[in-house]
Amino acid sequence: MKRLNGVVAAGHSETADAAVEILKAGGNAFDAVVAAMLAACVAEPVLASPGGGGFLTARAEGRSPQVYDFFAHTPKRKQPLEDLDFYPIEANFGTARQTFHIGLGSIATPGFIRGLFLIHRHHCRLPLSELFQPAISLAREGVVMNHFQSLITQIIGPILRATPAVMSLNESPSNSGQLISEGELHRQPDLADFFDALQHEGEGLFYNGEAGQQLIKDCETQGGLLQMEDLNDYQVILREPLQLNYRGSELFTNPLPSLGGTLIAFSLGLMAQDSARRSNSDPESSLRQLARCMKLTQQVRQERIGSMAQILDPDTTKAYHQQMDSGGISTRGTTQISIADTQGNLASMTLSNGEGCGYVIPQSGIMMNNMLGEE
Repeated sequence: MKRLNGVVAAGHSETADAAVEILKAGGNAFDAVVAAMLAACVAEPVLASPGGGGFLTARAEGRSPQVYDFFAHTPKRKQPLEDLDFYPIEANFGTARQTFHIGLGSIATPGFIRGLFLIHRHHCRLPLSELFQPAISLAREGVVMNHFQSLITQIIGPILRATPAVMSLNESPSNSGQLISEGELHRQPDLADFFDALQHEGEGLFYNGEAGQQLIKDCETQGGLLQMEDLNDYQVILREPLQLNYRGSELFTNPLPSLGGTLIAFSLGLMAQDSARRSNSDPESSLRQLARCMKLTQQVRQERIGSMAQILDPDTTKAYHQQMDSGGISTRGTTQISIADTQGNLASMTLSNGEGCGYVIPQSGIMMNNMLGEE
């Protein structure tokens, strides 16, 4: 967490530092979150990619909160499964194994770049060239692989070894044929060049320019679903956020059809029932209870117990609360960036590339998403 001309919380110190740099330069929370989302693609490449998507819950000072939905969309074309480049891999999370599907047939229409440019037009005051610079510098100079990034790199190792192109992006600089590991410097020159071109040429470079055309050509000839129509027709969706009240605070989060905001509301319901016990517990016990609450919320997501009303029903919350003290704890997820500036602007962004599909757009440094291959 960084505090200077505002507050920044992010999943990696380099992601946070990019936001802080922009706040120091006079940018607002939205300038900072755009710089941070770009930096996350470099510092947290398993979790964020220009080939993926995300959500921004934005509250500009003096305005009502709004959600920018730039998550990946399902392609329009349908193909028989046997005609697709779509195959399983197994990720080992330590306490559990999970099967994902990858290949060009798992790629959904990406919204990251469209979202970035729309957020900039609506809310930012600094030029794009200034917002791109931290990420470009990071990609050229390299980021030292930290423990967490090394851990998730190993977890999805089968994806990062799936093709020569994706292996070359993630290969150890000192141990040929092995994935990059903790303490090693990860440089991404192709991504730096792509970002440099993108800041000058605009979003058209990806959606109907050279990068997009190559992506579509490979999908059409190698078993993908994406068509140029999918890229051209992609639009960011603006939504009214889900509003919650928790212990006297007013919260705004992502509404349906995304389930994330509803699950946050469910988590807060569990925590409210447990608040009296947690307030009298030591910090370690409180954190363990929070982790168990998060685990149960993940269980609800996997079980798909029903509608939002069913998920938030007090009887449902009570039934799951009774499981709070049982079972182990495991973690996995996407990446989150939260920023507040001194002018009262608030930005909360979630980014995801799924686990990545193993396909890299040639000479771009971009591994595409596998949103169609997740459970």
